[in-house]
Amino acid sequence: MTRRVNSRGGAVRMTYSGSSSARRAPRPLQRIVEEAPIRERTCDRCGDRYAVFGEHVACPVCGPHLPKAVATDAFDAQEAVLSVVGHVPTDVLA
Repeated sequence: MTRRVNSRGGAVRMTYSGSSSARRAPRPLQRIVEEAPIRERTCDRCGDRYAVFGEHVACPVCGPHLPKAVATDAFDAQEAVLSVVGHVPTDVLA
């Protein structure tokens, strides 16, 4: 079925082609795989608690953190990762 609508002045022209009876199911969305949260954090300004997945530079509620807070958080995260090494058996480390 094709419908054409022409305005009286002829400046706008719209064309539709298709069938209203032909319904197609939408394609399914791709599966989303998210990494597990590395840690949780409580914002020093607003007190909101949230998960951190990667680099931590802002609170989802009140916005960007000061550079010193970002650097301190990054340092603490690396320190936590390195502290695990001491608990891994020597044969696994090799």
